[in-house]
Amino acid sequence: MHHEYSQPQTAKRHQMAPHLTLYRANGSCSLAPHILLHELALPFTTILLKPASPGGGSYAAADGSFTHAWYRANINPLGLVPALAVGTSTTPAVIVTEMPAILTYLASLAPERGLAGVGELERAGTVAWCAWLSGTLHGIGFGGLWRPGRFAEGVEGERMVVARAPETIRGCFERVELRLGEEGGEVAVKDFYLYVFFRWGEQIGMPMAERYPRYAARMRVVEGRESVRRAVGVEGVGLLFG
Repeated sequence: MHHEYSQPQTAKRHQMAPHLTLYRANGSCSLAPHILLHELALPFTTILLKPASPGGGSYAAADGSFTHAWYRANINPLGLVPALAVGTSTTPAVIVTEMPAILTYLASLAPERGLAGVGELERAGTVAWCAWLSGTLHGIGFGGLWRPGRFAEGVEGERMVVARAPETIRGCFERVELRLGEEGGEVAVKDFYLYVFFRWGEQIGMPMAERYPRYAARMRVVEGRESVRRAVGVEGVGLLFG
């Protein structure tokens, strides 16, 4: 299922903008770049994927136009979302994978917005945030909870991974709560990624607003942005704060 989005912008910027295609799945971590694309007001296309196996972790086109095998061979060798195809009218598309790379690349298309920071050190801080969220909170925490087979073999081994995962997730959320209290600032790339994990925390039954009030307050502000509301509406996953 393909969706194309045209955004109002200057003629010069429209001519310079690359052709962007986001491969995504509703409610997955690809919500973060989906939000960012709306935030940047650049034209883009999305291609909706769905799990290709009951256990998840592999994807194919939601409309049946390509298989998981085709997706791995042509778009993302790992078979996961998100993936971003970046091309121009004269050059073939280059595929960008991994969340830190996708988010920081998209932010670089509108440097005047400063969504990934202003100056090299701030941008390095954004990469550090995104790498930690991707590798630790998502990869180890939620990955252990939802995909224990990545870390252990056998029923007992997987059970132990699942049992330990919530501790990792809570530890990460505690660190987020502390760091948001120290940093604050304008809404930025990392906040769109943090929004995904706040949603997932609610999804697994954690009392997010009660346990992490700074995090919740920040996400309420984030969800108030038109870009977030548009992406959430397209994905049909519902708002958290009404």
